[in-house]
Amino acid sequence: MPFGVTNAPAVFMDYMNRIFRSFLDKFVVVFIDDILIYSRTPEEHGEHLRMVLEILKAKQLYAKLSKCEFWLDELKFLGHVISAEGITVDPAKVESVLQWERPRTVTDIRIFVGLASYYRWFIEGFSKIVAPLTQLTRKEQPFIWTDACERSFEELKRRLTTSPVLVLPDSGEPFEVYCDASLQGLGKSIHMFGMMVKELELVEKFRDLNLCVELAQDHISCGAITITNEFLRQVGLKQLQDVELVKLLGLLGTEKAVGFELGEDGILRFKGRICLPQDAKLKRAVLEEGHKSRLSIHPGMTKMYQDLKRTFWWSGMKREITEYVAACLTCQKAKVEHQKPSGLMQQMEILEWKWDSITMDFIVGLPRSARNSDAIWVIVDRLTKGAHFLPVNIKWSLEKLTQLYVREIVRLHGVPSSIISDRDPRFTSRF
Repeated sequence: MPFGVTNAPAVFMDYMNRIFRSFLDKFVVVFIDDILIYSRTPEEHGEHLRMVLEILKAKQLYAKLSKCEFWLDELKFLGHVISAEGITVDPAKVESVLQWERPRTVTDIRIFVGLASYYRWFIEGFSKIVAPLTQLTRKEQPFIWTDACERSFEELKRRLTTSPVLVLPDSGEPFEVYCDASLQGLGKSIHMFGMMVKELELVEKFRDLNLCVELAQDHISCGAITITNEFLRQVGLKQLQDVELVKLLGLLGTEKAVGFELGEDGILRFKGRICLPQDAKLKRAVLEEGHKSRLSIHPGMTKMYQDLKRTFWWSGMKREITEYVAACLTCQKAKVEHQKPSGLMQQMEILEWKWDSITMDFIVGLPRSARNSDAIWVIVDRLTKGAHFLPVNIKWSLEKLTQLYVREIVRLHGVPSSIISDRDPRFTSRF
């Protein structure tokens, strides 16, 4: 076992995952030494149980009978109650929440928010509700318990003790997807007949199964770009001033304008996409919204093009998007593809003699000793890893440190050919 017994849970978990790999997410869930077997019918469950026991027997793993439970319709697992109806919060885990006293320190807030965060799947709008509390945990934020904090605290307690049931999806029924975003958080959920199903990640599976999904949002948006009535009005006016688009308007219904159509709002579209006129201001607004908005977050050229082409079309669109992304200063600074290559790893020089090359650093912030020392000067030989720990005062001058260095290091090991330090100002000035 690597690095001693402290890694025992991780090593054991990895071992259990490997021996049950072919069963995971089919009818087995493993968490360290807990094995959960689930099935649709009693007959199927008996077969699954036999297969798991055979694996345990083959690997010489033993289960204590007094700790095993079989043929359950409902069980408690990792703080949740799982049954055929769905998943609920374990009442025993949140029973003490109602008697929870008001937090009086940052540590108290972190403990309470940590418990609430574990069940955030069951609390709609969790980030918005908990925002006043998390604000108090920020560095250098004064601890002032306001009315907003009290409301947040009481609301979280109420939500935890009255949480809904996360039901299993019925693939034959339509789903409603709710999503919302604000400065405090980003939320999403799936509902079926008014019941919360699971988080939005399931939408990808639903789409593969060609299920009916109804999207419900409180904001008019389309992909990565926001479409407003004022924006459409500006597009309509500029289209009438664009020579090429005016020509296309005159050719509608002919072979030279296949795919182009005039919408009910008077906007020319190409295959359902808005035809953007050659107007620098409008293009700039679209490009900035598609690249720098809070929801786009500086995508690459291909991703930005794929996002925008769902809504817009204009001549030379891909080229202009490529040029815009290439000129983005933030992308140039932050993205890996624009950074200088780190180069090949170089082998460190093999030293030939002990104490010929040394390193040094200070350990500071220590309690003051009887001899007025409040720091340790650590000097290490790079070859033998031998070290000296010299008690010093952080306010000592270079001259005093030099005297100590000569007395404790040079006297024993001689003068080294190289010294590596953390560029302390006392050393870089005259050392």
